[in-house]
Amino acid sequence: MGRHAKAVISDSGFDRRELGYYATPAFVAEFLGKTILEQNPNGTRTLDPCVGQGELIEPFLSAGTRVDGIDIQEFEHTRLSSFSQADFLSVFEAHLNNKDVTYLPHDYLVANPPYNCHESTFIQDHKNRLKALFPEVGVLNMYSMFLSAMIRMAKPGAIIGVITLDSFLTARFHRGLRKQILDECTVHHLLLCPRDLFRSQGADVRTCILILEKGIRKEVLTQTLNRPDSTHSFQAALNSRAFTNHSMDELVLQSERDAGEWVIGVPDALRRLFRCPRIGDQFKCVTGISTGNNARFLRPRKCAEFSVPFYKNPASQRFYAPPDGWLPGNFMALAKQTPNFLVRNKELLFQEGISCSSMGHQFGACRLPAGATFGVNANIFCSSTHEQWWLLAYLNSSLVTCLVRAVLLRGNMITSGYVARLPLAPLTAEDKSELARLAKFAWKAQAQGHSVDMKEIIQQIDSLIFRRMNWAGSTTAWIQDFADNLLKRT
Repeated sequence: MGRHAKAVISDSGFDRRELGYYATPAFVAEFLGKTILEQNPNGTRTLDPCVGQGELIEPFLSAGTRVDGIDIQEFEHTRLSSFSQADFLSVFEAHLNNKDVTYLPHDYLVANPPYNCHESTFIQDHKNRLKALFPEVGVLNMYSMFLSAMIRMAKPGAIIGVITLDSFLTARFHRGLRKQILDECTVHHLLLCPRDLFRSQGADVRTCILILEKGIRKEVLTQTLNRPDSTHSFQAALNSRAFTNHSMDELVLQSERDAGEWVIGVPDALRRLFRCPRIGDQFKCVTGISTGNNARFLRPRKCAEFSVPFYKNPASQRFYAPPDGWLPGNFMALAKQTPNFLVRNKELLFQEGISCSSMGHQFGACRLPAGATFGVNANIFCSSTHEQWWLLAYLNSSLVTCLVRAVLLRGNMITSGYVARLPLAPLTAEDKSELARLAKFAWKAQAQGHSVDMKEIIQQIDSLIFRRMNWAGSTTAWIQDFADNLLKRT
């Protein structure tokens, strides 16, 4: 949800960020309810464990089911069969401690779980207790704990439908939740929502609709939808059921090198690339210096005391970037004296390499010059300068942008562990020489202060890779569209 305003006040006067409550749009609630009831038309009882103002329960009331609601905030509910003003995670804890009850009696569980993260007061105040309740799933945010609890409490055959953040699809720290879903449930629908779905409520978030059935049914295909451009096109896709069917085996990265990421809307040709060698198999991909206090140990300009160039995040810059700051000349001595000043991979400091972006939507890579130091972003070191140059061009391709943002991590932060897992497309020696030439040209022109048509350079890199891979036109068009529309597509 970003780190801008710490309070988003609703029309009713509560802080959306602290409660994590964002109202579900009516058309989404209608689709979710209709689809769940089609999946099992014979259910009689529904639970919404974070019922809020009741947006999700209307279809189930209309179907004549008993509807029970739980919420930490009391809203006026006149049509619920029962309402409990309670913290659902405490209800879950009590459920685990009740040895006489194995599962909830409900046929349907629906929710728009809270969107707040580890910064919330609730998680901070109850962290140890929550860690004991969710040892595999973790306590980094509320929605993942809610979903995990719903799955564990649901009876076999129960249908679980949520609209929630989609960071669990790829984030490394959600590997436990992904495993729990696959181990205990059948995934019927996985539909990515547009970025603007909750924008009118002050939230620019990536969300998805997830419909599960408690229990494993191998014959069921998962209906998926890649992220639409807008709420209008999303509503049209839901109305027309313009979904694609896949087995979960097709959607999940299966290699031991990967973290079981769920890959939605990506061409099969890109998924197959993950059978190739990875960057970490052939090159050193590492982190370096964490000062623990940048305000104290970094300066924006070189001076007598601060004379060591430091690269920590090229962001959207490509091929060439000036240092992000300057370290003191005696930084190694300072690191020994300062507990939080960490210097990793000392043997690689001051060597030529590649420095990759760590934050920001656009992924980019720049040459790390000899004599420089580097931060906790991903930095790559090759055995020859030729390898360094062609790899620099490859990392700045539209293909790698897609591999990073559509497959490995749909969020905005990428670490060396992710970069090390990027697959290397099978390129010839001639291909690599041409890529090296393009990278050298782009770097040298920028280093000398000349303007560079970066779009033209990237197009040349892309064309070379696309020709070598001999992909269908639909695949290359998808790659280019994704790279050109990152904010909408991720």
